[in-house]
Amino acid sequence: GKKVLHVSVGDLAIDPLEEAYDVALSGMTRADLRTHPRRAAAMVQRHALVRGDLQCRFLPTGEASPEAIHALATRLRAVGFKPDLIIVDFLNRMHGAEVAGREGTDKTATLARYCEDLVDVARDADAALWTAASGTRGSFQKEFVTIRDFAWCFEIASIVWYVVAFCQTRVERAMAPPRFRLFGAAGR
Repeated sequence: GKKVLHVSVGDLAIDPLEEAYDVALSGMTRADLRTHPRRAAAMVQRHALVRGDLQCRFLPTGEASPEAIHALATRLRAVGFKPDLIIVDFLNRMHGAEVAGREGTDKTATLARYCEDLVDVARDADAALWTAASGTRGSFQKEFVTIRDFAWCFEIASIVWYVVAFCQTRVERAMAPPRFRLFGAAGR
């Protein structure tokens, strides 16, 4: 099976993150998970696609950086956990990215540098990398999204291999139930 390291940056603690994985894998509601934890564990174990190892780690905004994630991956490798996939959410909350705008430095350049550094972390770990960064909300309300809609982050767009966005026009938001469109674009 595959090994996944999920690093959550910012205000999402590990318990809700792990619970979200349990909900997705067990098919149970959050309330049922809490009421019937043994049944939930059994359902997750029986799930046919679960053949791997998931490590969830939380890094507060002030401590999260590509260097901290590299150190975490190195410590995990030392105890026998070599990730095949590293998930980092949420790039915009990493230390320095939030401060950049307030200190007069270019936030986009900081985020682009972090993207490059995270690619290096994944390369050193011989792992795939998945991370997220927010875009401008107005861009994703369009019917058709192009690279011009990511103008604030051309530096990031030139680094990533694939861009995924959830798009929704005002009409789609008003539908019952609301409709989203998935946008994907190859970067390399």
